[in-house]
Amino acid sequence: KILSQSQVEDQIIINIMEWLSLKITFLHGMHYGQCWCCFQTFFVCFLSFSFFKLFSTDPLFNCFLSILCSFGHQDAITGLDSLSRERCVTAGGRDGTVRVWKIAEESQLVFHGHEGSIDCIQLINEEHMITGADDGSVSLWSVNKKKPLSTVKQAHGCHGDAGLEQPHWVSSVAALQNSDTVASGSHNSQVNVWKCGQHYRGLELLFSVPVSGFVNDLKFSSSGHFLVAGVGQEHRLGRWWRLKEAKNGIFIIPLKRKPNSEEPKTTQ
Repeated sequence: KILSQSQVEDQIIINIMEWLSLKITFLHGMHYGQCWCCFQTFFVCFLSFSFFKLFSTDPLFNCFLSILCSFGHQDAITGLDSLSRERCVTAGGRDGTVRVWKIAEESQLVFHGHEGSIDCIQLINEEHMITGADDGSVSLWSVNKKKPLSTVKQAHGCHGDAGLEQPHWVSSVAALQNSDTVASGSHNSQVNVWKCGQHYRGLELLFSVPVSGFVNDLKFSSSGHFLVAGVGQEHRLGRWWRLKEAKNGIFIIPLKRKPNSEEPKTTQ
C-alpha cells in the first residue's frame, strides 16, 4: 500500500495508494530516525533516538495515531524490520543488543553477540534474522536463542597497514524472505551473497559482486530475480571519511538461479 516516503524538514510524508485515491499524511514535530517499516496490519514504525513509536492509520481523519512508544535501547536504534506477525526486531547500535519487540504483549527480548556497534538487521523468516556490525562480522540468529547461531568474522576482509588491520564495517544486510539466501554490504567494493547452512548454523559465501562505495542498504526483490543496493560516497550513519571514486546511486544486480542437475532436460 505504501508507494513512497520522503523527509522535508520536520515532516515525514507518506504516499499511500488505496482504493485508487492518493492520501498524503504529514507528521509534524517528530524527531524521526534512520528507518521505518510496516506490518501487514498497516502499523508503521518510526524510530527516534533510543526508542521507537508505533503508529496506526485512521481512515476517517487521514492521519497517523500514535498507539505505542517503547523504550529499552541504550543507544540510537540503527535498524528495524518486521514481517507479518505483530512484532519487530531492532538493532541498538553501540549498546550491543538486538531486541525482539512483542507488540501485543508490550514486552521485549534482549540478545547479545557482536563486539561492536550493530548497524543493520533483517528478518529472514519469522524465526530467524541476520545482523551486521562495525566489527566486520555478520551473524545469524534465532528468536528463541539469546546468542547467535553462527557468526562470520571479517566478513568483508580487512584494510590498513600490516599489524594495524581493521575489518571493513558491515553497513547493510538483506535476506530473501523464507529462503536460505542473504547478502551483506560494506565499503570494500563488494556485495557478498551468502547461503545459510542447515538449521541456520553457518554461512557459505556464494559469490561477490563488485560495487564501489559504501553499500548503505540492500533489498532483494520478492521474486528473488534481483538485488538492489543503495550506494553512497559516505557511510549512512556518519561522515567519517569519503570515497571520492564512488557515485551516489542505486545498483540493480540481476540474480540467476542455478539450474537443478536433477531436473529433466527438455528438447524441442
